[in-house]
Amino acid sequence: MLRLLTTAAVAALCSLATAQDGGTSAGPSLTIGDKAPQTALKVVKGKFDGKFEQDKVYVVEFWATWCGPCKTSMPHLTKLQKEYKDKGVTIIGVSDEAEGTVTDFIGKGDWPEKTQYTIAIDDNRKTSTNYMRAAGQNGIPTAFIVGKSGLVEWIGHPMSMDTPLAEIVAGTYDRESAKARIAKEQAFELEMQKAQQKMMAAFQAQDWDELMSVLDGLKEQAPKEMIPQIQMQQFTVMSSMANLPERADAIATEIIADHADDAQMMNALAWTIATDPRIQQPNLEIALKAANAGVKASNGEDPSVLDTLATVQAEMGDFSAAIKTEEKALEKLGDADPEMKMEFEAKINEWKAEMATTG
Repeated sequence: MLRLLTTAAVAALCSLATAQDGGTSAGPSLTIGDKAPQTALKVVKGKFDGKFEQDKVYVVEFWATWCGPCKTSMPHLTKLQKEYKDKGVTIIGVSDEAEGTVTDFIGKGDWPEKTQYTIAIDDNRKTSTNYMRAAGQNGIPTAFIVGKSGLVEWIGHPMSMDTPLAEIVAGTYDRESAKARIAKEQAFELEMQKAQQKMMAAFQAQDWDELMSVLDGLKEQAPKEMIPQIQMQQFTVMSSMANLPERADAIATEIIADHADDAQMMNALAWTIATDPRIQQPNLEIALKAANAGVKASNGEDPSVLDTLATVQAEMGDFSAAIKTEEKALEKLGDADPEMKMEFEAKINEWKAEMATTG
């Protein structure tokens, strides 16, 4: 699963091309349609006896306590488990961390409520090897859906599995189409590996034109859903590595034109421009345009997207607008995330103090 680059380090630049947790130039040995591998797990919450029963559906999801996107996905996994509890679906979150680390995490704060599905510890990474390494998956969270006949039916980010899970449960799933999708993604992963040396050499030489050229070539070969990630990589190169603001602004404008209806893409772009300290000349007007597009695309219902808009407004010195927007974010958040609520409230207090100081 490809991940968005957000740091200037060459290791991060090449992270998409490096199989850190498995996968080789020979390609993955596990894909959609294959028999689901065995698991080696110790269950610390919920129930799972280690066997995939016929006519039942299982989600094997890999996560870690330190992984922000994993934690973001947990309430969604809980929602899905509740929705499908009477339809033969078992969701299993697998971590390879120490048992105490995992049990401490899921036992604190509101995490017991956010993890209302089975949680298990991987035995010496055997399950990760059988799934993640075998499928050439390098990033977490990653979910594998095991269907009613014991075959791997889907591989991807858990936040994207609602539709395939519903179709697998209903018996309307198009496995061959999904297999073609994952094959295209895996082929592109191999192309990323081939491009690694070129990207590293260009970075070390600070040859930004060459680096952009390599990314342009990858963009031409990439599956449609991966193109936005490469565009964001190009923006990172121009804005924070090369410090070429005009070229960075052109890429950002292109991203907005291509993906204005993608709330998370707009949110990521706006937040990066407004808060990344490595960007020496951030174009806050472009950040504002992206943030507003994100709010529109999310129908003004996502507190994180509203928070980004408020942050951009504050960076532009419009503290009055920032406070109003952040108050909307608080309203939409409710009591869903106490830590985030405290963060939003702290921002409001900070901006009120700024207003009082500046008059």
